Formats: sequence, C-alpha cells, structure tokens
Amino acid sequence: MPARYLEAALLDRPMPPPLVTLLADRAAEGWPDWFPRRDAELALEVDRFDFALPVSREGGLLVARPTRET
Repeated sequence: MPARYLEAALLDRPMPPPLVTLLADRAAEGWPDWFPRRDAELALEVDRFDFALPVSREGGLLVARPTRET
C-alpha cells in the first residue's frame, strides 16, 4: 500500500483512500506510543515541508536532522 500512495503522489494522481483512512480509523489503543499520531498525519500531506529528515546513528542514538535540497 505505501508504494501505491507514493506512486500516486509522484504522478499527481488521486491518493488511494485506504492508506489515508487507515490513520483516521486506527484505534488509539493500537497506535504505538513511540510514534506521535500527528507526525504520521503531517507526513501524508504532499509537499507540506521543504525538507527531509534522514536518520543517522550518532553515539548509539538515532538522530534526525532536516536537510534541504540546495
């Protein structure tokens, strides 16, 4: 399903509803504590942000820092 969503976003086609409704319909008790629900909602908005958040390991920790295309 994520591949279909990305394909639709890249080709400017309508988004497949099952992925978007998955977030809205998911019960709160089934949502992982470590992943803020709002982050997932914002991540689904195409072109919402002008940066990417690559993750790297630094000193045993996972660190995400924004990078922009130059």
